[in-house]
Amino acid sequence: MLLLLSPWGLLSRPASAQAPRCKQSPIYLVKDIATGCAGKQCTSSVPNGMVDMGGVLYFQAFDGEQGVNGAHGTELWKSNGTPEGTELVRDIATHPSDPNSDPRELTVVHGALFFVITQNGLPALWKTTGQANTTERVKGFTSDEPGMELTARGSTLYFKMKGQGGSTKLWKSDGTEGGTVEVPAANGVDYSNPQFLTALGDWIYFQAQDSHGAELWKSNGTPEGTQMVKDLLPGSGDGAPSDLTVVNGQLFFRAIDPQGGNYKLWWSSGSEDNTKPVGGITGNGPLENLTAAGDSLFFTTTEGSTALWALRELPDAKQLRSFPLPLMHLTHVNGLLFFMYGSELWKSDGTKPGTQLVKDFGPTTSISLIAPGPGMAILVANTPQGYALWKSNGEPSGTLLLDEYDYTVGIPSPTTAIVSAGTRLFFVATRLKEGSSDTFVGDELFAVNFKDVDCTRPVIRCVDAMTVEALGPEGARVQYPPLASMSDDSLKPVEVVKYEPPAGTLFPWNETSPSLVTVTARDGADNEETCQMKVFVRDSTAPWIQCPAATLHAEATAREGAPVFFQVSANDAVFLDRVELSHPSGHVFPLGETRVTATAWDGANQQKACSFGVEVKDRMPPSIQCPGPQTVAVQGEDGGRVEFAEATAQDNAGPPEVRYSPGQDSFFPTGETVVTATATDAEGNTASCTFPVTVTGGDSEGEGEGCGCRSGGLPGSVVWLLLVLFPAWTRRRAGKLGA
Repeated sequence: MLLLLSPWGLLSRPASAQAPRCKQSPIYLVKDIATGCAGKQCTSSVPNGMVDMGGVLYFQAFDGEQGVNGAHGTELWKSNGTPEGTELVRDIATHPSDPNSDPRELTVVHGALFFVITQNGLPALWKTTGQANTTERVKGFTSDEPGMELTARGSTLYFKMKGQGGSTKLWKSDGTEGGTVEVPAANGVDYSNPQFLTALGDWIYFQAQDSHGAELWKSNGTPEGTQMVKDLLPGSGDGAPSDLTVVNGQLFFRAIDPQGGNYKLWWSSGSEDNTKPVGGITGNGPLENLTAAGDSLFFTTTEGSTALWALRELPDAKQLRSFPLPLMHLTHVNGLLFFMYGSELWKSDGTKPGTQLVKDFGPTTSISLIAPGPGMAILVANTPQGYALWKSNGEPSGTLLLDEYDYTVGIPSPTTAIVSAGTRLFFVATRLKEGSSDTFVGDELFAVNFKDVDCTRPVIRCVDAMTVEALGPEGARVQYPPLASMSDDSLKPVEVVKYEPPAGTLFPWNETSPSLVTVTARDGADNEETCQMKVFVRDSTAPWIQCPAATLHAEATAREGAPVFFQVSANDAVFLDRVELSHPSGHVFPLGETRVTATAWDGANQQKACSFGVEVKDRMPPSIQCPGPQTVAVQGEDGGRVEFAEATAQDNAGPPEVRYSPGQDSFFPTGETVVTATATDAEGNTASCTFPVTVTGGDSEGEGEGCGCRSGGLPGSVVWLLLVLFPAWTRRRAGKLGA
């Protein structure tokens, strides 16, 4: 893990402001699919059933009568928002007696588009991945079902269709004919008429009818997993669950009040015990408009006035506001609820303070549709001047006219749905033909680019600099911080989409020059903005150094002290520059204690020191060797003063001092006296030895009294004896010669 040495940045750097790039008239005709015109009106392809799969729009469209001028009738089309990318997927119905396949209920399941067509008057299930050669029949049916309610759950398609016995059952399909089968109920229970199919987790929830009436059911696609969840009104008729809505992993629905009266709000986690009415809702008026928005469920009740409610946490719902008239077009856009009250646009975040008026469009403008756009609500408005698209981010200043398009007086707006696919909003409209003042294109496919809905780039700020600790000589791999700030005029959060270089890059160690990182952020309309931050990879950790843990002791080898050898260890994660010692290893340390300081320096000029003591002592006693036994003749019969051969002594720190007891020139009695020689060095260390000195008194020839002669071993006494006797011998020779 990287050690962060500083906050992400004390300063932040904003991205440069960018001018809006919206087109003056962003709405454009994608393609005039049905091209024939009669007078002032052109044939309409009337695209519908629009759905996005992989960024491509799929829809049903009519391009003219089958076989006339190459037309194909009503078939499956796709579009990427360009004329050349808007094309027929496959002409399924080609026989003149059955010219239109009429594809409908387009549903995406695990990367494939399922849809229902009509062949010879009966429904058939088809699928495609977008190419003509992958558009194929899954299964045909022998009975009709007005609406099959195709519903995706994972990689399985669920729908309803008449089955054995002629009653409508739940079916499932894996995309093959053999895998398209009816789903029987557990324990052979006969049920019928499933509807309001809703996926939640591993289950499909729906209303179905059996001997208990119309109640809440669920299925995981197996017989044993297909069963009634709960009899909502035991013994008293149908619970009639409807408007099944999923919020925060819970299922909410309308059902008959067990106490009688209108529909009430229920919730279920899938078990009988956890299927209950929601509390806190007052009044007995109708409950309608169940709408999931973010983490809240919104709905209305009407009893004289219309109350807007929100349920954020079970068990109770909270009333947000009451309105004299009904609410219309409740729509979820990026966590906010938008709705119309008369000519007023409102929003709510699920709280009372957050339920606010956005804009009053006035009495001459009516809003017929609210749809989610790229981080904004898109509104279809009917004004005296014509139809128009508006956009709103929930703020009065952000509720703006997007574009206007013409229409023929008396013909209602064909814009009943707006669908996002890829980076465009698609819808159906009519407009004057290009270059004409009175001929209208029929109801055709129109689009507007996200970047022409939201033409303002996000405002982002990078942290000015970040600093990380180098983990080795190569530097460090860096993970980046969040942006210092980011904002946008849309409701969709700004997302960081790219770091260059990417996170985890190995940045070199450099104490002075930072590396630059470019951050790219994108808003809901794919507007991008960049900012830069500096990355410093520094070595802020001092080197590691270790001295000897205790004082080193050495014995003096000379009067100057002793050479002492030691080892100091040092290292650095990045670069160890040098280690300096106040006294090098092997230095001759004087007697006494000396402090040694070791300092390690790294490449960032950081240092770490340690110290230890070196104590040199002279604890070794000197060596001493005494002479052998000595005999000394003195003149007195009782003894006298003598001189004797001295001991030899050595010491590692210099010549020691030798003292004798008794000492030289002491009075020695006749006979043997033991002399102790003691050597003492400069540190007071001593060593001793002894030798006997034998004193004899008188002289046989009467001469030599008090001569101090001594005898002993050959090395000392013989020499001394010769030296003593030589003068006497010389005198005697002289006397004899004189005689």
